[in-house]
Amino acid sequence: MDKALVFGLTTLDIINLCERFPIEDEDVRVLQQYWQKGGNAANTSHVLSQLGIEAHLFSAFASENPMSNFARKALEDNNVVTKFSVVLETTGFPTSCCIVSKITGSRTIMHGRNGMPELTLEHFKPIDLTQYSWVHFEGRGFPHLKDIISYVWTIKMEKKLTFKISIEFEKPQRYDDLVSSGVAEFADVLFISKDFASRLGCTSGQETVRNARRIIDLKHNLIVICPWGDKGADAIDIDGSTFHADAYPPETLQDTLGAGDTLIAGVISSMVKGVSLNDSIQFGCKLAGKKCGQFGFQNLSHKAVSM
Repeated sequence: MDKALVFGLTTLDIINLCERFPIEDEDVRVLQQYWQKGGNAANTSHVLSQLGIEAHLFSAFASENPMSNFARKALEDNNVVTKFSVVLETTGFPTSCCIVSKITGSRTIMHGRNGMPELTLEHFKPIDLTQYSWVHFEGRGFPHLKDIISYVWTIKMEKKLTFKISIEFEKPQRYDDLVSSGVAEFADVLFISKDFASRLGCTSGQETVRNARRIIDLKHNLIVICPWGDKGADAIDIDGSTFHADAYPPETLQDTLGAGDTLIAGVISSMVKGVSLNDSIQFGCKLAGKKCGQFGFQNLSHKAVSM
């Protein structure tokens, strides 16, 4: 089984399913409230584990926090390997309060780090990188992100390893940190979210993949992929050929929380197995559509998409 290492955030998500999004200063009775593990990296790892990839998560957990224990157990119960994650001596743990609208399927997220320290290169170094086919980074603006990515790239070059490195540029408020750091120079694949693309001045996925290299001054041998919600996803390969995948909306839109994380997992799992870029984004869009038609991240397998 191919192995993928995923670096990024794990949170506890407190989900509030409402009939509609509330107005300010309104008392609302929720239809359902529940906990689930969250965070881009944690969600992507969970989906990868259902797609025939052994997902290893490098994330931070808290030593004395029941929310942290809940999130870690949820991951391990779904075959995500967390032994390379770091347990920090802290009582705080990142938490997101999420409002999901039943009418529109939209998700509104209020996030707090709650004093959780950031991981460093020293935390990362014990991991044996020779075992992986893919290493993915959530580009959240971690202070030590460039240190860790450049270390991975150096090990890859020195040992002549063949794994691919991918990075996600999601949050537009992290634009300056991510672009000025130059972390994309170490990547083979760059995922650019719709919101981040809008910060670049782009109005579509196709415009993004055609122009991102010039706007951000990226290297040319970099695959760029841009999901654009209900417009599907676009990609450009190292030769400049572009590809488009339509969205696959479910019959009933239920929950869009984590749809982008799901798409990334679908693309990575396909590319690891040698599937073409075009077919990989097609599968990623189908998988994201399947996720939007349900609550949570269960049953996101190849079989579920082909049914």
